[in-house]
Amino acid sequence: MTLFYAISLISIKKSFEGEKLGLSYEGIATGIIVRRVKEGGLLSNTIVQEGQTITSVNGISLAGLDLKEVVEILSSLTHHVNLEVWTPIQYTRNEVPVFLSEATSSPVPLSKWQMIYDSVNNEMLPAIDKFDETEKRLGKLMDSYIDEHDTGFNTSFWGTETSHQKMVIDMVHQAAAASNNATLMSTNALYTANSMLCSHGIAVKLGFSQQKIKKFCSRFTTKSLVAIKTPRNIGFLLFN
Repeated sequence: MTLFYAISLISIKKSFEGEKLGLSYEGIATGIIVRRVKEGGLLSNTIVQEGQTITSVNGISLAGLDLKEVVEILSSLTHHVNLEVWTPIQYTRNEVPVFLSEATSSPVPLSKWQMIYDSVNNEMLPAIDKFDETEKRLGKLMDSYIDEHDTGFNTSFWGTETSHQKMVIDMVHQAAAASNNATLMSTNALYTANSMLCSHGIAVKLGFSQQKIKKFCSRFTTKSLVAIKTPRNIGFLLFN
């Protein structure tokens, strides 16, 4: 699992109307991942390459969109094209990533980087993984349980639920508790990163990728990511 990404902002201009980007891609939760850049396409002379993620085009987020929606956005582009691109970066606990050490006139010391690293890897990610595991397990269990039992609710009679209804409520509570804990651990990681990096002129924000639950309802689950951007528009993302 890749946790760290450099963020680049790319601006290009089409030579003629209808010029194609020249891109093969696949949709993921945070945008589209580049599978191939075609020779002779608009992007062939840029830094865009296989394995990168394009998260937005001309300010329009590509997160969570289906293929049809992405095609419509890319087909509607006129002369100017602005992309936000995430590039996977190699990292270790014992070495400050280059883009942090070179981002400001005051390099980030190893001790601060290790506190950020530990907060994300030892607290945030296990909580997110636990939420994912809980959601998948309870989703399958609830699917089977609802098929087998009458769990219809009448909200006028809270406190008189059947044993089957109580079972469904308990499943929802378990999922909510796991989600809340993941949010708390993500917020703690955000606080740690901000407290460690603010003196270096590096701002940190917490964002969310969205994933629709198709079978049971139209609500969204949230998966945390921490985006750290430097004054030179380079940064990294920490996410599951």
